[in-house]
Amino acid sequence: MKIIQYGSPRSGTTLLCRIIMRLMKPDDELVKTHSYLPEMNNYMTIISVRDIRDCIVSQHRINSMTFYGKESDIPFDPVKTEGLIKMTQYYLNSDFWPSIHVRGALVLKYEDFWKNIRGTVINLS
Repeated sequence: MKIIQYGSPRSGTTLLCRIIMRLMKPDDELVKTHSYLPEMNNYMTIISVRDIRDCIVSQHRINSMTFYGKESDIPFDPVKTEGLIKMTQYYLNSDFWPSIHVRGALVLKYEDFWKNIRGTVINLS
């Protein structure tokens, strides 16, 4: 069975991917992506969502000197907002948000599954 694991960056996609890989059967195929794939409607799709503000701050904190492979001229400084504005524009202009309505997808909220990883494993199995 093909499984697509999808979510915006910093929304728990890596954690979910690792959980799913442990639960998969040997002949299952897992595709992890941060971009919408048209075939999502044809396969089991698991989507992770997180408050956009938390994604942006988390991404900026992790890559305080870089932004998606490009050097940033703005190191993290809460007083200066230019770097955060760039990240906000990236998230708002990405193809992620309209596609969380994939037919039949399991949508998991980061704020819920991060606090209860054991429950998430049980629900996915």
